[in-house]
Amino acid sequence: LYGAPEKVFYATMQDDQARSTLARVVAYAPGVIHYLLSKEQYLRAVEQLARVAVALGAVAAWPAVDCSSDWALTLASQHLSRPVRHSIP
Repeated sequence: LYGAPEKVFYATMQDDQARSTLARVVAYAPGVIHYLLSKEQYLRAVEQLARVAVALGAVAAWPAVDCSSDWALTLASQHLSRPVRHSIP
């Protein structure tokens, strides 16, 4: 929501409480969550983000699992070069 406050409005215009809840969002910086993290490291990072959010009374923006992670890929896809490149058809 950084740099685009109108998105908060459209996402919460029917709910006055939600607008104040989204006033503080915590997230990892780009690149912190990457495909070389093990599943255990990823889960630990998510847990720590949740702790920070609770401590600050904030909303956590959950990091997506990098789909190039070995533990997130199917066995058939694990032979692909990393990071996996995606394209929109």
